[in-house]
Amino acid sequence: MKMDDSIIEYLYIDNPRLDSYFEQISSPVMYEKVPVWKAVFGLAGPKAEATQIRPGRPFTTHEKVKVFHDYLRKKKLVIENRPAAPFDDELLNDSQSPKQFRKEVMSAQRVRLDKNEGLNIWVSTEPDKQSKNNRRPVGALFLIEDFSGKEDRIVTISAFSSLWALIQEMEPIIEKANSHIFEHAKNMEDRFGRDPVSVLKQIGAKFGPVRRIQATYRIRVCGMEMGANGATTTIGYPIVISAV
Repeated sequence: MKMDDSIIEYLYIDNPRLDSYFEQISSPVMYEKVPVWKAVFGLAGPKAEATQIRPGRPFTTHEKVKVFHDYLRKKKLVIENRPAAPFDDELLNDSQSPKQFRKEVMSAQRVRLDKNEGLNIWVSTEPDKQSKNNRRPVGALFLIEDFSGKEDRIVTISAFSSLWALIQEMEPIIEKANSHIFEHAKNMEDRFGRDPVSVLKQIGAKFGPVRRIQATYRIRVCGMEMGANGATTTIGYPIVISAV
């Protein structure tokens, strides 16, 4: 199998989910043809003769990502933008089942909500492009690393309450995190949909630099804010994030 020769900087990979998906679409072992040379003695004298063997080896993480992305594209299981409306994937789909994954290039920041433990979220305040066909603007995207909550899709109105509800599902992490910062911020709920960055900073979240990334993710929540612009807000969990 020929892989892309470019060097990719992976910023985050959900290895348990990647492995779970990979074992459903590929053999766990890659076989490569390796030439083996040996000397053969005949009437005309010694000569070199080549044979091929096919030793097996496990796939590397990079190879798993490549196979996974190729499978999503081949099976048409991915949409390459964030939702413009709740259940946008079902509206765009041309088959019985909705698209399960999103793949998007964007500007985003990695946000640490707890300085001591690993509770991290990628925040992209808006997509690169707004479609003229959308009835309302496409708003922020929040991607929760190492998401361990339920995987069923829900639709809500408030981005803040949705984010808080999802973090509460992650019991092993939320017990370690400074969950009180969310309680103090409930009065900021209306403002969160319009300016999530300033609200998160105000409650103590630490922001990394803005980076250009490509993220493959699954949607957990998609809703519409009740503010003036009524923008859509999407919350999901990333499978792969790489720098672009």
